[in-house]
Amino acid sequence: MEYKRKQQQAEEQATQSEIIIEEDNEFSSASTVASPKVDNNRSSTASTGKRSQIVDVGGTTKASDCSTIAEKKIQQPITTSEIIDVSNDIKRNVSPSEKIVIPKTTMSSFIINKTSLNLPEKPRNPGTLGQRILLFVNHFPVTLSSSKNLICYHYDFEVKLDRKQQQDRPVRIPKDLLQRIFLQWREDYLSTNSVPQELSETSIISESRNSYYHIIFDGKKNVFACQKLQNIDEQPCEFHTTIKNNPHCSETFIIQLKLVRSNIDMQLLQYYISGRSSLTVDDVQDQIQIMDILFRQRRLELNFVALNRSYFDLISTNENRVADLRNGQELWRGFFQTFRYSGKKLALNVDTSNTVFYKEQSVLDFIYDSFSQQNEDHGNFTVGRGRGGYQRGGHSRNVDFHRQQQPFNYEQCISLNRSDIEQKLKGLKIVTGHMRYEKIDWIGALGQPPDQETFNLRLENQQNEIVTVLNYFQKTYPLLKLQYPKLPCIITRKRTQIPIELCTIVRQPVTRKLDPDVTAKIIRYTAVSAPDRAQLIIDKVYSAQYDDDPFLREWQTNITTQMPIIEGRILPSSDIDYGERKVLPGREVIGKGSWNMDNYKFYIPATIKNWAVLNLTNLSQDCVYQFYKQMMSMAEKMGLLVMNPEWADYIDNVRYSDCDLRNIIDALRALVNHNKSLQLILGIVRNKTVEPYGTIKRLCDQELGIVTQCVQRSNVERANLQTMANIFLKVNPKLGGVNNSINDIFLFNKSRGGIMVVGADVSHAASSDNYSVAAVVASTDTHPSHYHLEICLQKHPKGGKSLEIIVQLKYMFGNCLKEYRMKNKSLPSVILFYRDGVSEGQFNTILHSELLHMQQACFEIDPLYRPRITLIVAQKRHHTRLFPADRRDECGKSKNIPPGTCVDQSITTPDNFDFYLCSHFGIQGTSRPTHYYVIFDENNFDFDKIQMITYKLCHMYARATRSVSIPAPVYYAHLAAFRGRLYIKNLDLDSFQRSGQRGDDQRPVDYVPLKIKENLVRDGLIII
Repeated sequence: MEYKRKQQQAEEQATQSEIIIEEDNEFSSASTVASPKVDNNRSSTASTGKRSQIVDVGGTTKASDCSTIAEKKIQQPITTSEIIDVSNDIKRNVSPSEKIVIPKTTMSSFIINKTSLNLPEKPRNPGTLGQRILLFVNHFPVTLSSSKNLICYHYDFEVKLDRKQQQDRPVRIPKDLLQRIFLQWREDYLSTNSVPQELSETSIISESRNSYYHIIFDGKKNVFACQKLQNIDEQPCEFHTTIKNNPHCSETFIIQLKLVRSNIDMQLLQYYISGRSSLTVDDVQDQIQIMDILFRQRRLELNFVALNRSYFDLISTNENRVADLRNGQELWRGFFQTFRYSGKKLALNVDTSNTVFYKEQSVLDFIYDSFSQQNEDHGNFTVGRGRGGYQRGGHSRNVDFHRQQQPFNYEQCISLNRSDIEQKLKGLKIVTGHMRYEKIDWIGALGQPPDQETFNLRLENQQNEIVTVLNYFQKTYPLLKLQYPKLPCIITRKRTQIPIELCTIVRQPVTRKLDPDVTAKIIRYTAVSAPDRAQLIIDKVYSAQYDDDPFLREWQTNITTQMPIIEGRILPSSDIDYGERKVLPGREVIGKGSWNMDNYKFYIPATIKNWAVLNLTNLSQDCVYQFYKQMMSMAEKMGLLVMNPEWADYIDNVRYSDCDLRNIIDALRALVNHNKSLQLILGIVRNKTVEPYGTIKRLCDQELGIVTQCVQRSNVERANLQTMANIFLKVNPKLGGVNNSINDIFLFNKSRGGIMVVGADVSHAASSDNYSVAAVVASTDTHPSHYHLEICLQKHPKGGKSLEIIVQLKYMFGNCLKEYRMKNKSLPSVILFYRDGVSEGQFNTILHSELLHMQQACFEIDPLYRPRITLIVAQKRHHTRLFPADRRDECGKSKNIPPGTCVDQSITTPDNFDFYLCSHFGIQGTSRPTHYYVIFDENNFDFDKIQMITYKLCHMYARATRSVSIPAPVYYAHLAAFRGRLYIKNLDLDSFQRSGQRGDDQRPVDYVPLKIKENLVRDGLIII
């Protein structure tokens, strides 16, 4: 009762004070180079607009009202399984499937305001700061004919197998087969159902009354038509369609079609982008989806291979095949396309796209490509290639036999590398042609040789006989002679045993993680200058023949094939403060995005008291010592305070090497036990591999509490002064120092309270795992340079493969607030929260989950604490590219746009608060601007303020003397999530669980914090 009374008083005070909680390619990174690299591949989906969309983020939901929300304040972090619905007034304007969920154990003093959780409106006035620049953009304008309104019809397209036992059960059918079924159905349907004359005349193109260009398919279960389909209405209509798989096999499918909607007005798109109507993006989602399908329909019917939104023509090998990558893989260039609104216009976003495919070759050739080089290096067996693949009709399939040297010893290769070969082959799509037709299957495993592998053969008398694969082939195919009867058979997913030499790999995209050397080759082959990329995009637009697309003509749609010019601004660079009150003028940074600190010292230098060196290479101690002495000289030049110029301990590679992780662990523990005041360990390793780097970081970060800095052997040998300077750019923040500062980074009245900048990111492990690592970093000083870290391993609550939502943000953000209060004796009044890795379709989920968790954390710190929060999403995975229209504006060898280039009109969304900012200098390839969305704002930012704050934060990345592509806190969150993936390597992910107490009930929950030693988090930025 006493608790409830105090809580009621707090509610009344909050109401009186109007404190209402509303619900509604840049450069490479190495341990010695101050050059970060960001994952540039996250793609975005269709935008979600301002209408309040209420999203279920997981767990079991229950119908409830706000009055049923538990009032008890909890001490332990919540889980997504503890969720209920919010009040009925919020659910009035949404469909039953859209629910807002909040933790059950939240506070009753929350005053829910459903309107405030809409995305903030775009500021009326565009930004004005900076120098004007003209830019080409790869958004090609699209227009709809205004001669007559175009009404679209939506049909549900459901496919079932034509089998009595399965007639009422939907089946999972591959996408390529679904497309074939649709094309065959459309041909059959139009041959028996002609378009009436009165409907045919409404189309611009009326060449044929049976023209099929008015019907399009999304590849799943939705069919759209710009003319009503005859004899199909709201009642399911059944069709039978037969697909021929080969000359001797066909399959019949049952297709059920029914009319879903008959009044989709395509002209609503024009009204929406004009800004003269009250329409929101939710009102035109169907129209956007239809236009996206329309633009890709022609590509699919021309047999382009579609991967997400990218399309590859694998027939014109000379034009689109970029490079042979060895390992049975090759690089292909295609193009990306997506329909979108661009400012107050409709546009098609077209970009180049590169993907690695497996080569079409025999399985034996694949093994040769994958293992001949490594075995040549180790001398395991003879180098050369034997002839693989099958013969049919006197001609061999398109396989590669060009290296005919002495016979390749496949038997020895497979015996030495069987598990590796099986792993590489598993899941690959293959075709066999020893029969009179080709048969497709997928590799499951390697079996025994044909003379040992047996199976049950069904005889004509209906009896079963156990026979070997070899005997079966000799009897069934007497003219077929196996060249490699001692090699194992391929066992397919359908449990068929086939001699390995008869199997050919079909050209297919590589879905596994690429080897580092392959990734390096891809970067080298695909990094083209900005003008070259612009020309490639224009070439792809012309080769796609949009201007001659019969589907577009039938749907009264036109596209301009010239790249439009828009206007942007180059933001000014701020002065950068260094030690001894020296200031680097912003005019030396603008246009370059980088600066030189030769004559400057660290803003706040750290003190190095006690060093140790762990040499895990064969470098001599004299060589290491000379490098160390040069580093001491560089440390003094940069302002670091070195109390002991000699290293405290030196451990050579006589006993320890980076091949034996157990010895490394013993060496590190011996160092710490021998020297209790040890502050820093310099580890010299051979190269940039995960090990022993991961082992060193796991042990020193989580157990020993010692700062570590790894250096590659090649950098020690070269002893480059710039490399040494880059090392200290990392060491100084790790030991609590501050590299530089920007005095006017925040445009706030600081007398009203402090400001905390937060970065958050989620890193996903292998696709086979359902675990993710969430990281939150929050500034605890005014520069901001010191950050508190929270890293958490989280499991998908419903068993999915990845979870983008940060499940324990309330717990993690609450710890950040406590750390800020401990260091500053107060709580921040303004919070800038930068969120990485979220697509437009997840904005409302972030608002109704993560934002609410932040508000709950604030309440639990103090019921009266109500900071002003601004939530910004940073997107790197998009395909908008900007190119200088004037050659005088080109920067660097790649001729990119200058750093600081900003666009907040013309190509942004019509009603959202978003802008593009390219804050870095593009060294290699074409610069990718970052797309920022302000999805919640209590600080009333305009474009100029939020753009300048964001741009300045891009100058605060500790390990580089350059502005980077995303704000420093987002970069740190990215690094923290990656560090968390190193920490979980030794965890048993399949069995880990924590138990929460609910009386006598013990249950597993879906998270576990990954802790770093408190002294490391408190004293410095350990993750860089």
